Amino acid sequence: MKKMVLSFLLMLFFYPVFANFHKAPITDLTNPSTDSLKDPCAKINERGNALAAWISSNKLMSRYYNGTAWLPAVQISDKAFGDAQICFDDSNRGFAVWRNTSGAPSQVQASMFNGTTWSTPENISVVEDVRQPRIACNNAGEAVAVWMLEGKVQSATFNGTTWTTPDGNTFISETINDSRKDPAVAMVGSSAVVAWSNFFDLVARARFSSNSGVTWQPIQTITDGTNSTEIDSTAVDINAAGMAVVVFRNTKLVGQFIQASLLINGQWSIPETISFDQIPLLVSAPDVSINDNGKALAVFGGPSSQVASFFDGTQWTSPQTIGTTLGSLTDFSRVVLNNWDVAIGTWKGACDNILCATGAAFANGVWCPAQKLSGSEGQTGSNVVPSDMNESNQGIALWIQDLGGGMSQVQTRFGFPAFAPQVIQCLNRFPTQGEYFNRLSWMPMNSKQVRIQRNEQHLVTLPGSSKSYVDHNRSAAEQDSYSIFFLN
Repeated sequence: MKKMVLSFLLMLFFYPVFANFHKAPITDLTNPSTDSLKDPCAKINERGNALAAWISSNKLMSRYYNGTAWLPAVQISDKAFGDAQICFDDSNRGFAVWRNTSGAPSQVQASMFNGTTWSTPENISVVEDVRQPRIACNNAGEAVAVWMLEGKVQSATFNGTTWTTPDGNTFISETINDSRKDPAVAMVGSSAVVAWSNFFDLVARARFSSNSGVTWQPIQTITDGTNSTEIDSTAVDINAAGMAVVVFRNTKLVGQFIQASLLINGQWSIPETISFDQIPLLVSAPDVSINDNGKALAVFGGPSSQVASFFDGTQWTSPQTIGTTLGSLTDFSRVVLNNWDVAIGTWKGACDNILCATGAAFANGVWCPAQKLSGSEGQTGSNVVPSDMNESNQGIALWIQDLGGGMSQVQTRFGFPAFAPQVIQCLNRFPTQGEYFNRLSWMPMNSKQVRIQRNEQHLVTLPGSSKSYVDHNRSAAEQDSYSIFFLN
């Protein structure tokens, strides 16, 4: 019995320590240097391990977090000139792709991380004018890579052992050149989806595996580009049920808009505008994430603000301002939504008119106030602040910090999102009297139970999946103090 009480006390005080993502310390993944840093990448898996990568003066570098500490940086390639991307699975396997020259001709190269070391880089494309490589992987050790080859879309697959690579005449898009660009790929289980812009319209192609092998489904046109002058900045995601979502920027004569479409039962929905309906409006590249509950979250930047729209399983909510930006159309947003309906969004924001890495957490349908993630020295130099989060609500954000004087370094925060418990007092009005009640809400911590104390006295024990509780018959004149404990 005594041992059970000790374990209980340990758990009692463990979880609140990590409650705030933005309060996690900044970790320098590189020393300050004059190297040219770009293309930061970050992923975290369900084990709580993380993988980070970046390009440093044409060298692709990586660091691995083993659950306790960041291991020393290793070099993946000394011929990485841009477009670095990574993915990371729950078995601590990872993949990286990048472009191996600064111009044409060039090749897409790939390397696999086995939990300890990176493999020797190998070519997975022909030697041509390749651009914009993208990578996605699943928990079976498989991966799908896509890229642009002279205005057409190519793909290579990794079956757990070897890459199957295309020749110069094999494409997953049509063989004609129609100024295609901005491919995006997502993968879960045996399913994958690729979407890309045909300049004036947006198309997608799903990929499914079965006992008879891998099959690419026919190309589907999502929007025909009516009244559009350009469609670009594609982002896509897919869940375990094969439901997918794509978001993109649609430039029309009257302004720019972010639109979204859902793949349900094999059919893409008519795109909806999820950005503010203001004319003229300039918006930056969006990102999107969908969870296994069929809910999705999209984020993107406007002229001076960061904006989000939530798909609640039925419809997209009205766009909501969640932070500030300096309005650069070259910046990219990042968002990840897990199955607890908890999310983090990150972007390059404006902090007292200085560029800074910024993040905000989403839980219980509410966005928390945006928080500055980067430090006080210099300003954020990268146009993207990559982030990721797992089902335990552990989050990671990565950015390049410009220290001034030609010096910069890669930095990260690693911890839980910034969603502290909230208490709101409300009044129920009845014909003859009123009742004050306190509504408590919090971010779930993947625990078995949630225990609440009021004024240091036990109030209630709830299932671990609970996100809120209403404490009835309270007094407006008295102050209540609550403690929330997450127990395993």
